[in-house]
Amino acid sequence: MTSGAQPLTIGRGIRAVADRFPDKSAIHCGDDTLSYAELMDRAARAAAMLAEDYGVGPGDRVALIAPNCLEYLEIIIAVSDLGAMTAALSPKLSSTELNGILKDCAPRLVIYAQDIARADIGLGCPSLSFDAYIAAIEATAPSPVKDIAVETEPFVLHYTSGTTGAPKGVMVPHRSRVLSFLGMASEYGCY
Repeated sequence: MTSGAQPLTIGRGIRAVADRFPDKSAIHCGDDTLSYAELMDRAARAAAMLAEDYGVGPGDRVALIAPNCLEYLEIIIAVSDLGAMTAALSPKLSSTELNGILKDCAPRLVIYAQDIARADIGLGCPSLSFDAYIAAIEATAPSPVKDIAVETEPFVLHYTSGTTGAPKGVMVPHRSRVLSFLGMASEYGCY
């Protein structure tokens, strides 16, 4: 790596934009919007809460079962800043599919939207509903970001469609995802 080069991680990239454009809209979902400053504040609170209350750290997995929403991005940033990875799971999966994936990925924590909670999902680990998650981050003071993510380490754990059997986890490193985003931003003029 050359002098002055920054490691290519998701959190660092979003923080770089937030430093330049804190008041610019970072994410829209329905009628809700977060600025980059608000997004980074919420992600810092989430990271502090996840580390302090649930012991999330390097190499851990946090399963996220939710539709598109504002919380989705802040959770992914927080988890990755802790050196952990998110297993982003579709709320449209059946209970059987979710149970199989949760057994395979062995998450330290499951965060889920209330409207997709199912009584027959055998979590086998701590879980946090979105209502509880929101209350917890609002009660947590933001602390300095302890970004320990490594660009070659997994950022997210994706599960394949399982067309040849049970879904299989694919670990995607930060660097791969960041380079994909850079290519898309260049192609679509998002600079």
